[in-house]
This record gives sequence, C-alpha cells and structure tokens, in this order.
Amino acid sequence: MSNLIGKKIPSVDERGLPAFGYKTDGNNNVTTLLLSRCELTEFPKPILKLENLKVLYLSYNAIPTLPEAIKNLILLEKLNLKWNALSSLPNSFGDLKTLQILKLNSNKLSALPLSFSNLVSLQELKLSENQITSLPKSISNLNLKILNLNSNQLKKFPQNIVNIKTLEELLLNNNNIKQLPISIKNLTSLRKLSLAGNNLTSIPDTILKPLLLLQSLHTLDFSHNELKNLPEDIGTLKNIKILRIRKNQLSNLPDSFRELKSLESLDLSNNLFKKIPDPIFELKQLQRLYFENNMLESLSESFGEIKSLKKLYLENNNLKTLPESFGNLKMLKKVFIVGNELLNLPDSMGNLQNLQILDLRNNKLNSLPDSLKKLQNLQELDLRYNEFETIPNSIRHLKKLKRYFLKLDGNPLDVKSSKIAVKNVKDIQEYLENKDKLKDMLKKE
Repeated sequence: MSNLIGKKIPSVDERGLPAFGYKTDGNNNVTTLLLSRCELTEFPKPILKLENLKVLYLSYNAIPTLPEAIKNLILLEKLNLKWNALSSLPNSFGDLKTLQILKLNSNKLSALPLSFSNLVSLQELKLSENQITSLPKSISNLNLKILNLNSNQLKKFPQNIVNIKTLEELLLNNNNIKQLPISIKNLTSLRKLSLAGNNLTSIPDTILKPLLLLQSLHTLDFSHNELKNLPEDIGTLKNIKILRIRKNQLSNLPDSFRELKSLESLDLSNNLFKKIPDPIFELKQLQRLYFENNMLESLSESFGEIKSLKKLYLENNNLKTLPESFGNLKMLKKVFIVGNELLNLPDSMGNLQNLQILDLRNNKLNSLPDSLKKLQNLQELDLRYNEFETIPNSIRHLKKLKRYFLKLDGNPLDVKSSKIAVKNVKDIQEYLENKDKLKDMLKKE
C-alpha cells in the first residue's frame, strides 16, 4: 500500500482523524484507513484485503470507478468518497450491509444502483454536488436519518423518499423544486427541511400546505431564493423553532408571523428591511435574531420587548443609535453590531449583565457610557475602527475581559493611549486605574 501511495502510511492515535494514516485493533488488524488527498487516480486494490476495515476515507482524490469487489469490505461502517470523479457505483455496492455513513459529495453521479436498497444499516447519506435527477424507488427501503441532496439537478421533489419514516433531516438546496407532495406527511420523523436556493419567487400553497402536515418539523430553510413576500398563512407553522429566510428580497412580514410562538431562531439577513417588523416583537421564545446586511436605520423602543433574546446579529446596517429599551434585553449573551453608524450607546446597556461578547467594530463611537462598567460577565469587547481618541475609562472595571479580546486597533488614539492599547487587558486596566487615581489626587490638591 505504501508503494502505491508513494510514501509510508503512519499509524494514527485516538486523538484525531488526520487526512492520512491508519488505526489497528488489538490483533493488529487495520480497522481505519485514511487516504484523503493522496492524488489517487484509481481505487487501491490492496484495500480489498482488509477484511476488518470499518472506516475508509478516500476523499479529495480523483478516483473514477469502484471495483465490484468492494463488497468484500463486509464490516465497513463509514465510507468517505467525497470530491472524487465517480460517475457511477457498482451494483455490488448494496452488499455493504453494515455501512452507516456514506459521503459521496462532489462527484459526477447521475443515478444510484438498484442494489442501494440493501444498505439496511445506512443512516447518513450525503450526495450533494452531483448530477442526480431522480432516486430509485428502492431507496424507500432504507432507514436513513440524514439525506443531503443539495446542488443536484432535481426538478421535482424526489417522491420515492416519502416512505423513509426514519428520516429526520432532508436537504434539497440549490435544485429547482417548486412544490411538495401531500405524501410528504409520511415523513413523520422529519425535523429539518431545507429548500434554500430553489429559485422560489413565492411560497405557494403547494409548498405551504404539505409543510403543515409535518408535525415533527422544527427547522425550515428558504434562504437564497427570490422571495419578495411571505404568505399570510405562514403563521400556521406553529411548531417551527428555527426559520431561515436569509438572502431573499423581503422588506416586510405578514401580521400572521406573530403566531409563530415556538420560534427560537430567526434569520432574515441579506434582505431589504428598513425596520424590524412589528410581529417579531411578539415572539416571546425568540433567542437568536439574525438581521445582518439589511437597511435598518433605527430600532424602535418596542425592540426591548424581545426579552428572551440571547444572541443578536445586526452587522452592516445603517443604525445610528440604539433605543433606551435595549437595556431590557437582559438575557443577551452575544451582540454583534459591526459596520453600522453608531454615534453613541444608551446608558441602559449597563443592564445587560449576562453579556459575554460585544462587537462594535466599524462604527463612529468616540465614547462609551459609564454604565458599561456593570457588565461584569463581559469577556470580549471589540471597538476597532471607531473614533476613540482615548481608551474608555469604563473598561477598567471589566474584570472578566480575556487577555487578547479587548481590541482597539484602527482608532485615532492619542499618543499615550496608542502605546497602551497594544498591551494586554490587565496592563490597560492598570493604566486606566492609575489615571483615575492621578485625577483624584489633583482634585484634592
């Protein structure tokens, strides 16, 4: 095998899975073989003699075919063949009955062999970035949990999968699917469905009504489409917890959106919103809100009503100020308001005492409110590329700031502050403390 590869294959310990190496069991039998990025142009036949092989990685090579004798690997559980040049699979492939995880991403497959239905142990199948137009009827015999068909040539929903009742995650991104069959209701275990990048200009009843039949569905993705509006009936998807509609052309939401009471994560990034739509303020379970790359000019006082928020992403908008009610979001742990036009922060920011990360890069801030000294759980503070001339004094009270996670680069700091700003957090805080002591002494005099 080493002669075939052109270099000695090293043994690999249990601490990781590098691209190249092998593992053995107590009897010195090879159980794991990792030959990724080895410039292979054919399947190495010596592998077929490794009868105890359970894990085989051959990704990032240029293998065009697999031998029929691959069926000899009767104990194989994980097979990674992504990024090769496979245009078909041998019919004997179905004899790999112990196979649990199969990765065939980024090949040239247009179909699967009929014997595929014999892979009774298969739980995870990744077929993204191939040329598949349909799936065999026999695929319904599988017990899959995860099926990834992203970036293929599907023009309609693959009807043959609707009887895979074990299926939990179905990814159909970057195809051309315009409707869902009513029979999708048979996927009683389905928890995640993605229809991102299917050139959808609307969500018709032929998609929405079948979705209502999926009682276990909690994650839904319509990102990277061409949606200008959402249907009024979107509010009937009451079980959805994670909704992604990033990179569309939305500028408003229907009133019924407020009915999505189970929603915990909402991604509306890369749309055309000029304000946060009112229905969002009534989502009392919402923990993560992604609103980057819109055209937000301000946040209303009602924004403070989303009191369940833990993570907030508002990068690359046009915000100049934050409302005083921002301080009501006391559950917040991470806040990213990078690339806006903030001139100041409200005093109420000091109420966010669970805050751990505050990223304010690329704004127009020249000071911080004194109340920020109350953020005693803050670990990371990024103030790069603002308009600070001196280091804000409130920083000296932030005792949990990590050593290298106070960032002040790109500010027009005065000479003394510039010299201090490149030091670690403790040195900066000591400098600010001494500066305060000196001020107090001068006042007494």
